[in-house]
Amino acid sequence: LCSGSTNQMQLLLVTAALAVPSYGLMSRPESYLQPLRVPSVRVSPCWAPSVRVSPRRAPSVHLTLLSSSRCSTAFWVLGTVVGGVVGTPAVIGATRAWYRKIPLPSWTPPDRIFAPVWTTLYGMMGLATSRVASAVGVGSASVLHYAVHYVVNLAWAPVFFALQRLRLAFAMNVALICSLAVLIMQYASMVPSSALLLMPYMGWLLFATYLNAVICRMNPTIGGYNNARWQAELAQLQKRARFIAFAT
Repeated sequence: LCSGSTNQMQLLLVTAALAVPSYGLMSRPESYLQPLRVPSVRVSPCWAPSVRVSPRRAPSVHLTLLSSSRCSTAFWVLGTVVGGVVGTPAVIGATRAWYRKIPLPSWTPPDRIFAPVWTTLYGMMGLATSRVASAVGVGSASVLHYAVHYVVNLAWAPVFFALQRLRLAFAMNVALICSLAVLIMQYASMVPSSALLLMPYMGWLLFATYLNAVICRMNPTIGGYNNARWQAELAQLQKRARFIAFAT
């Protein structure tokens, strides 16, 4: 029995030694009585390799809205032409109501040429400014000067045709001529071809200013009224009378 017990004890020791060899149980059997110490293992977190992804750079495209340095030629041309339509309702209403009823010089151009002339001039103005904006940027002094000039140009038609302020319209034309002269010099110093594109506009503006001056002389303003305003108010009264007659 003792021999059998001894053999069983040895078998248990061998089995334990094979199960946990790293703790030296074969050499020190008394370690069975001590708690197992698991070695501390410091696990570092897994870090993904830092990959610097550079954003894809889209190709340089000239688009519609005002950009910092480049602008689309189509945007400038179409935008300038479409903006010129702002004064069209006032012009059409005036030509039907009073413009052809007041004294005008014999060399006054026919109404049908104004639309194609101004469409062409606005397109050339937009093309010229697009080249300057591409060369020096939208925020440059010359482009900002053009923007102010363009706004005054658009305001002329409502002042002359809708408000019948003939003398004020003449003063605006003089200011436009002075502004355009400076603008042409600015464009010439940066993109000479852009200055040449503004020359037809200058010629037409000089002619329109002279026509405006003659109209003012032939239709003097007295006490805030002139022939244009009288005819415009008369046209409104006639329109109102026709409406009342039709309603009754």
